Amino acid sequence: MADPRELLQLSYALSDQMSQTGLDGFLRFWIIDSVPPDRFINKVRPFQLERMRAVRGPVEQIAGLGQFNGPRAIWNICARGYDKTGSIARTVIWLVAYSRNPVEIVVAAGDQDQASILYDAAKRECDLNPWIAPRIRFKNKRIDGLVSGSVVKILSADAPSSYGLRPDLIVCDELTTWESRELWDALFTARNKRPKSALFIISNAGTL
Repeated sequence: MADPRELLQLSYALSDQMSQTGLDGFLRFWIIDSVPPDRFINKVRPFQLERMRAVRGPVEQIAGLGQFNGPRAIWNICARGYDKTGSIARTVIWLVAYSRNPVEIVVAAGDQDQASILYDAAKRECDLNPWIAPRIRFKNKRIDGLVSGSVVKILSADAPSSYGLRPDLIVCDELTTWESRELWDALFTARNKRPKSALFIISNAGTL
């Protein structure tokens, strides 16, 4: 009879190995924070899968897994409850854990409470997937890639100026609620420092 612990370790190793092939391989094994928790592939709806594949090209290029010549700026507008934050959190987790070169990822929101939502979502799902623990660390609203050398910085629009960043990926959460445009201007102009950088915006419907 097989040892359950050995089977678990084999499952962890397979999950890690497939995640190294790209975002799709990662999502095939990833357990999401649903009720009850289940693999992403078992819960995903067609439009959500299409949304994840829209970001795959630029994200995998940033990670050093091929070339991409399509759109590098994506604005995802959905109502509440349609997994906007979860989908981006998973993308950020994969990139910081499996990029083949060190990358800088900036997640920005209108205030510190909103900025914490994506960080907390990422942490909850990583707790459900202990096989990724050797690759990622959460500390003080920062996510470090222990193998890739990458970093996720969590910023808010009500914080001091953030000029000087060199982000490979910028994620703006609920942009239409930002009361100040200073952080937006700093991040948008910082894109020029990284020719292959990507910009993702997630929000409910709103006006700027």
